[in-house]
Amino acid sequence: MAALPDDRTAPGSVDGTLVDLGWMVTGVLVFGSLVVFEPLFVSVDPTPATVAGSALAGVVVGTAVVVLSVESERARSFWAESGRRRFVVLFAFIMGMQAVFRLFPGLTVLSALVAFLVAIPARLVSYYRHRDRQ
Repeated sequence: MAALPDDRTAPGSVDGTLVDLGWMVTGVLVFGSLVVFEPLFVSVDPTPATVAGSALAGVVVGTAVVVLSVESERARSFWAESGRRRFVVLFAFIMGMQAVFRLFPGLTVLSALVAFLVAIPARLVSYYRHRDRQ
């Protein structure tokens, strides 16, 4: 029995949507806990400029990731083709996120939290849109 469903990459797949939503909720919990317990880990400076910049960046990133991963056949085939390519890209992304987190902790935490919060309804809209097409 596989941990992930075989039809996970299909945009209208119920199983794929649930897996995506599970990862998004996990992201909200992780970055939300960093905001709540921020004195222990990072310094989140809630100035209006930081919050506005984080919200704008998070909305753009969250929407772009969902649109690219669901709507673009080319992006879906990129992930499905090679496990090695997927590992290299995810490794580079994780290292980049750690560097950005180290340099701009408050901005990174708030942007990632907003991106995950925006991605949840965007993924649901995308699922219903593709489900109605089938």
